[in-house]
Amino acid sequence: MNNKRRRKLNNGKKYEQKVSKMVKKMYPYAVISDDVKLPATITGGKRQIDTLLDLGLHKIDFDAKDHKRNIGIDDIAAYDFKLRDEGVQFGVMVSNSPYAQSALSAATHLGIKPTHLIDTTDGENPFSIASSTLIEVRYVKSLGFGVKHSSVGQPFSVFQDLGRQELIADDGVKTSTAYELFKELWNDGFFVEKNAEFNEGEDGGYRYTLKDQAIVMASGEHGIINEFSFDYEIGTEYLEGSWNIEHAQGLFDAAKGVFETNQDITSEPLTLEEIADWPRIEPSKVDKSKYGIRIMTIGELPEEKSE
Repeated sequence: MNNKRRRKLNNGKKYEQKVSKMVKKMYPYAVISDDVKLPATITGGKRQIDTLLDLGLHKIDFDAKDHKRNIGIDDIAAYDFKLRDEGVQFGVMVSNSPYAQSALSAATHLGIKPTHLIDTTDGENPFSIASSTLIEVRYVKSLGFGVKHSSVGQPFSVFQDLGRQELIADDGVKTSTAYELFKELWNDGFFVEKNAEFNEGEDGGYRYTLKDQAIVMASGEHGIINEFSFDYEIGTEYLEGSWNIEHAQGLFDAAKGVFETNQDITSEPLTLEEIADWPRIEPSKVDKSKYGIRIMTIGELPEEKSE
């Protein structure tokens, strides 16, 4: 009696219903049918399909696997034959247990998508996802200042340390040193956005020039300089880690490591202290296409050191 009851509870129908519900969420405008019987063109008789998605030009067989054991290569081979027998071109296996690596390799070779159902609202679902995340930290590798001025018949002087050269704001009153102005613009993201217009913002040297800039000369008098320039070099530091997803519903492609959904996703909070502990990656070894989340941030410049 106990064995019969256990078989009744574990006959997979409950999991099939969960898979069907998710497919209907992800494809709200498609024709979706459950427990479909199609003619078996090779073996004769009928083939049963848990959930059949009809997109018009082609159909997709969603096969729910509620097993206690891992999915092996034999499971993939059997599913491939089933697809050919029923005449459905595309197959998505949705497993409630992990896939063996050989099964993933076979599925990729055969054009079968091996997936897991992700539903953080379901306490019985054993899977959660943590998206592989790449953080790109743009920082200033070097910074210099330059002046270009033609002074005829009048004395003109600038600070020896151009970083401490006082620049006068457009209002004619407020002043800041060249370094302070650059720091403010850099930390606000101005230069990163500006550089995106040139060379797609890649690492390297850039120049930003202020024309006819009002300054406080070394003598204390006000003057106008023809050009004051910021010459700076940008570098990028790459950090790699995982960002846990707090709320998500969809399918996770176990072969590609990609989460697919059309539902809202909520991530867990991620602190700067946690990010700081993530391992660094050499720029030459970064493959940006493999990350589910990419974040670009700015390494802020510090306050100017007082003498």
